[in-house]
Amino acid sequence: MASTSRIIASSILTIALTIGLAVFSLAPPSPATAQDVSDPRQEIKLDPAERAFVLAEMRGFLQSVEGVIGALAADRVADAQPSAAKSGMRVMHSVPPTLPTKLPKEFMMMGRATHQAFDALAEEAASMGDKTAVLKQLETILNTCNTCHSSYRLSGR
Repeated sequence: MASTSRIIASSILTIALTIGLAVFSLAPPSPATAQDVSDPRQEIKLDPAERAFVLAEMRGFLQSVEGVIGALAADRVADAQPSAAKSGMRVMHSVPPTLPTKLPKEFMMMGRATHQAFDALAEEAASMGDKTAVLKQLETILNTCNTCHSSYRLSGR
């Protein structure tokens, strides 16, 4: 009986130590450790007005996506046109003049491609109104957004 008690006690101790080690290993890193982890994305340094402009443009992309999805969900493909057009090439005319000199070429190319894709989506929605084609274009736009966000980060406040 004493031998069984020792085996049970030993097993409980082993389980408790295992759980303790598992919990300790899952604990969040200390602040010093968290600060040592670097962000691998390319930093784009902007002044506050430029950064605000780029962030507002990105929010505009999201608003356009929301409007397109809402129209498609309601089976009113043509209603996606105005939302998509809001993020088309026409908004490129309001870019601050200092911004293109600070943005990497690839970033600029992705931004231009996104504006052009919104124009193409708006045209598709207004003409043929093919829901599948519009969704495919939306997929391409979101892929570009994800690629950009995983490649770059803005700094400056």
